[in-house]
Amino acid sequence: MKPSSQKLIAGSVITLLVLIIIACIVYYFFLLKDEPVVLHQQEFKISEEQQKEIDTTVAQIEAVETMQEKTIVSQEQQLQENRQATKTINTKQFTQEQRRVEQMQQASNRQEAELPGGRFDFNPN
Repeated sequence: MKPSSQKLIAGSVITLLVLIIIACIVYYFFLLKDEPVVLHQQEFKISEEQQKEIDTTVAQIEAVETMQEKTIVSQEQQLQENRQATKTINTKQFTQEQRRVEQMQQASNRQEAELPGGRFDFNPN
């Protein structure tokens, strides 16, 4: 073979390898881009005993959540009752205080009425 034909064959082989590499890169980036790359595929199996434990745990969690919801509802009801009781007590206390003030005002008015000359008697004679 002539040296020029060897160079031509070597150049062709190198060009072919470069084209194959470019084709692989294009294939990887454009065609496999959306597919997940799976390095190790492992089958995951759960025994019946493990499944029962999982189901029991889930049931316990749901029971606790239900109890918490009931407790929250109960606490909200108790809070509403306490607010209503506080309003009632405050209203009673206000009414009692108002009556006491009125009684004091009436007593003061009676004392002033008993003064000679009326309420504004500034004349000492």
